[in-house]
Amino acid sequence: MAVTDLLAVFSAEIERKDGDYVISIPERELEVGDLDSNAVYRFGVLDPVESSEPATKPESNRSTPPVDEGDTLEVEIDSKGEEGDGIAYVEGGYVVFVPNTAIGDVVTVEVVSVGPRFARAEPVAGTPSDSDIESV
Repeated sequence: MAVTDLLAVFSAEIERKDGDYVISIPERELEVGDLDSNAVYRFGVLDPVESSEPATKPESNRSTPPVDEGDTLEVEIDSKGEEGDGIAYVEGGYVVFVPNTAIGDVVTVEVVSVGPRFARAEPVAGTPSDSDIESV
């Protein structure tokens, strides 16, 4: 499998339910990615995520977005959206779209618009130029 075959990358806990082990796909992956809830997919399991903090599940009933217009954030681009924008996840799995970025970029961005399910941000530092970005 080549890296370009990846449709989604996310962290999840393995849970035991009714004698089976279950990995739940975060809802955000089905909303913004290329996954089809009726399809069958191949999965790989990587080493556990090392963290000094206990694992938390994304907040699904957030009353207000975790970012405000004008906020400056450092984010890592985890995937690409349908229109080619980079996708980063911040507090509780909230989606931030960032143009002119590639998967794996760690960039400083300024939030330019905020909605209930996602925000849009523009890179302000640490972003490769358009000519440096390879198609993924």
